[in-house]
Amino acid sequence: MPKVNTDEKKLFFLKFKYKPLHPWDCLVAVVVRARSAKEARKIVQKEASMDENLEHPNETPWLDPEYTSCTRLSARGKSEIILKDVLEG
Repeated sequence: MPKVNTDEKKLFFLKFKYKPLHPWDCLVAVVVRARSAKEARKIVQKEASMDENLEHPNETPWLDPEYTSCTRLSARGKSEIILKDVLEG
């Protein structure tokens, strides 16, 4: 029987569900490689700056599904852009 790799990582797309209070210098979307959605959320929360967190009523918005979405990405599907980061000002 083939050995199952339980350490296999997946890609997750995390994004704020609402517009940030201050739309500049703020992380609003990110793609993360992790073992699970829970681990992906923890990684982003740890890397997010304290300034970003303090702009939200919840001090840990990346851990809270009410504020942020977390979608597992698959290689399957149509050819498309997955993440587009545009600085508008």
